[in-house]
Amino acid sequence: MRARPYVRVIIAIAGFAVAAAGAVAAVGYSSNNADCSMPDRDQFQRARDSATAWIRANEPAVLDTENPALWHMLREAASLSNDPYLLNLYAKYYDRYLARNPGNVWHHLFDTNARFKIAVAGIDSWPDYGLLFMYGLTCQDDLRNDPRVRGLMEGRACGRVGTPSYFRDPACLTHQLMGVRFVQQSRCEDRERTDALADDLVAKIGAGTQWDFRVVDAYVQKVLMLAVSHAADRINPRWLVRILDAQQPDGGWDDFDPLIPLGAAGSAIGWCGRGLCLQRPTSNFHTTVQGLYLAAIMAES
Repeated sequence: MRARPYVRVIIAIAGFAVAAAGAVAAVGYSSNNADCSMPDRDQFQRARDSATAWIRANEPAVLDTENPALWHMLREAASLSNDPYLLNLYAKYYDRYLARNPGNVWHHLFDTNARFKIAVAGIDSWPDYGLLFMYGLTCQDDLRNDPRVRGLMEGRACGRVGTPSYFRDPACLTHQLMGVRFVQQSRCEDRERTDALADDLVAKIGAGTQWDFRVVDAYVQKVLMLAVSHAADRINPRWLVRILDAQQPDGGWDDFDPLIPLGAAGSAIGWCGRGLCLQRPTSNFHTTVQGLYLAAIMAES
């Protein structure tokens, strides 16, 4: 039986789409893994200082962002560079969100002497990785036994690299590794098993960064987590070059990788968090502070 004309058209379009996707993937992979020299320390220092300038220029909006994980990164970057402005900015954050609220559960992230018990009912609606973070910071038994936490203490929690589940949540592995590192640091569980899990996640993140070539927020986060995990040997210098190249003229980074410029207005078609978008590159604190922290680490390595 001969296929109807419209069926042949659909098959042709589908074949073209598959071929085009394959070509994009091949070009993206090649560009993402090309041989190049490691950026020098001056380049990382300039990137760090430019990111600091962006944060200074946007300080009111930055301080309105309560996200404790981002401020933990900013504090670590400030400590590495001993930057007086960033250290003072962190003090402002601490005063606004923590000093004035002694019951804030995120004291456990910033204060080594925080000992109060977390009421699990109060954080039950958090994302699973948030529960893992808090378990790693407190080692509480009721959090240890939560099935969501137990799930993230397994290597298969985020799916295999390259599968649809991996691309649906490209930050799953990095969030999981952040939490596991807290478990490591607090020694909540068997050291050998936790170290093996962390090593497995580092390997998966390194492999995933080879294939997921979109220089968006998750890309910066993956390379950052390799750096903080002392896995510099897994970082391709090309990834660092691409991150430095993605820094905006204002010193910030955004969650957008432009591909096709669309005129003088600055809009473009490009990769965003989970697919293609039409937008203008706009720096944001979430991506910028991760770029800042990565640059600070590399500037001191």
